[in-house]
Amino acid sequence: AEIYHTLPHRKTILRGVLGANLIGFQIYDYVRHFMTACASVLGTDVNVESTYILDAQQRTAVTVDAFPVGIDCAHFQSLLATRELKDKVIELQRRFDGKKIVLGIDRMDYIKGIPHKLLAIDKFLSAHPTWAGKIQLVQIATPIMRGDTARYVKLRNKVHKLVGQINGRFSTLAHAPIHYLDQPISPCDVAALCFLADVMMITSLREGMNANAFEYVACQQRNRGVLILSEFAGSAQTLGSGAILVNPFNTDAMALALYEALHMPEADREERHHNMNEYVQRFTLQYWSDDFSTELMTQEDADHELLSLELPEPLPRSELLDSFAKSSRRLILLGLLGTLINYSDFKEMHPLSDKLWGDLLTLASDPGNCVVVITGRERGLVSQWLGDLPVWVVAENGVFVRLGGPSTEWACPLEPVEPNNDWKASIKPVLKYFEERTPGSITESQEHTLTWHYRDSDEDFGEIQASDLQLHLKEVLGNQPVEVFLDSKMVQLRPYGVSKGAALEAVLEACTLGPRDLASVPSTRRERTDDTTARLERESNTSSLHELSEDLATAAAAAEAPLTQE
Repeated sequence: AEIYHTLPHRKTILRGVLGANLIGFQIYDYVRHFMTACASVLGTDVNVESTYILDAQQRTAVTVDAFPVGIDCAHFQSLLATRELKDKVIELQRRFDGKKIVLGIDRMDYIKGIPHKLLAIDKFLSAHPTWAGKIQLVQIATPIMRGDTARYVKLRNKVHKLVGQINGRFSTLAHAPIHYLDQPISPCDVAALCFLADVMMITSLREGMNANAFEYVACQQRNRGVLILSEFAGSAQTLGSGAILVNPFNTDAMALALYEALHMPEADREERHHNMNEYVQRFTLQYWSDDFSTELMTQEDADHELLSLELPEPLPRSELLDSFAKSSRRLILLGLLGTLINYSDFKEMHPLSDKLWGDLLTLASDPGNCVVVITGRERGLVSQWLGDLPVWVVAENGVFVRLGGPSTEWACPLEPVEPNNDWKASIKPVLKYFEERTPGSITESQEHTLTWHYRDSDEDFGEIQASDLQLHLKEVLGNQPVEVFLDSKMVQLRPYGVSKGAALEAVLEACTLGPRDLASVPSTRRERTDDTTARLERESNTSSLHELSEDLATAAAAAEAPLTQE
């Protein structure tokens, strides 16, 4: 992910990739790195979730997932049955009679770790010299198609030097422990070597899927050979249950792994091969193609729910007032910050205007109305702003709920008890750090949530800081039961499962069945009740709401008798 930060056209490149309907990677590590790059480079322009990236600017939702590629197992099974391959197997058996065959098939490339493999062989033979006449490393180094560049020539010379040194130390007149080929070989020869080899060593320093590992498993239908596999190869995530995973930079550990592979009991080899073969035979190249194609075709119908969050059309005032007058029970949901109070008044702690307060009182005093104020602010501030207005309140994005007027007790709908604040001590210094370095930003500390506001900061710099803060917080929090939300010029941390949408379910339940103890209301904790409904604070602007509240208050005063409920 850090590489993207160094690119001159990093945003253009990422936006170009996000223009796809589906983005697939070989392993989940690459998915995570790509999502991290999008979150850090594009900032709040995108919303990175578990399996998709929502681009608010382009209004697209792109699915990002891992699609590990497989091999055509049927091709290798048919190849193993051919006369040509059987003859090649017999020829190689005579050539390496009585030797344990260790196989390596790699491109002559830095990421393949061929020198590391040779150093491990050298250490193995130094520690166990009696194996010098009983082991045969067959190393195929396929030249790359980049020409004889200086780096390639240097690598090739290093490999040749190591091969010469090892063979020079441990060879006899009849045998050399390393059989090295600096050329490609035919598919038939590859299959024959995979069929015969007792051990295959893949020591990649960094790689996606290594097809050679799958080919070796597919061809090992008789010997049940052992696969030594670099933990930095993508195939380690799929074959790790059967392979011996090694760190190629630790040549001592690789030498020990080779000793373990050569002395592994047959029962262990059988079990390991069964685990790997079951995966290879199931997740074939055809499976990969079908899986990717199916996922791609479903993207056309998978419009994400967040894409429907467009700016609402102005309310049809006459129809609203008519419906309001005819109904006998009404639920009115209002945000606080940005709806009843603008951001500047919030910072200065200015109270509600007398006119707005009077309109809200008229609405809330009507027994047919249930007025609910939903906010991310803490309950003490909300009580101070709303005073003795007989309204219901959802505070701190749903941590606390008051299903009644000012005399009603606050309740916490989370189970089993109120969330603890142990995590806040480690987070406050981080927020303080970013606040000091981002002019115009402020940190708001509530009872169980922390919010960093950057609405008054420079727009571009604020977005960059918010993105960096989000990444820092995810690292600091670890496994703490806290979620980080980046939205509406703020970064907020709140207990896991808390959202306005979840609290709204308790409100609707209470409105339907009548006010009662929240303990009897089904739990509002959710695995992922994200901020889809939490965007309630982005409703109409304050002036429009004030005008509408006047009309509603007038309509409420004019309604003389209960009418038919709608």
